[in-house]
Amino acid sequence: MQMDRLSGEAWAESDETEVSAVQGRLHHLELDMQEERDVQLGYILNNLSIHIACFDIEFYCHFVNQSFCNAFGHVPERWIGARLAEILPANWLEHLEPAMMRALCGRKTSLNFAVTAEDGQVLYKHAMIVPQHGMV
Repeated sequence: MQMDRLSGEAWAESDETEVSAVQGRLHHLELDMQEERDVQLGYILNNLSIHIACFDIEFYCHFVNQSFCNAFGHVPERWIGARLAEILPANWLEHLEPAMMRALCGRKTSLNFAVTAEDGQVLYKHAMIVPQHGMV
């Protein structure tokens, strides 16, 4: 039997084992709840008509929604882990890369630009790039 230093109450090692087991179960519940929230958020983001993507400081992709993928003809698995320059058309990069650099410096950046699609059509785009913990 041991004594609690703060309360002076006695407790058995079996109590410590039970507390440890409860803490383990709580941790697993928290992980399950976080996973469920992530799934729900992913469902919401994938059903928005706007293009959403998340890139780190080296422009590696960490998330894209389905609308973003549809715009460029790639599945999410093609984007995740790829660098922006490997997959985004060069005429988009010339507009987005400087804005992303400003955002990585902590400035929310908004821009309008025009790009020519492969079929010759001019596309007018608006992008909002938001910094968040070393990512944009």
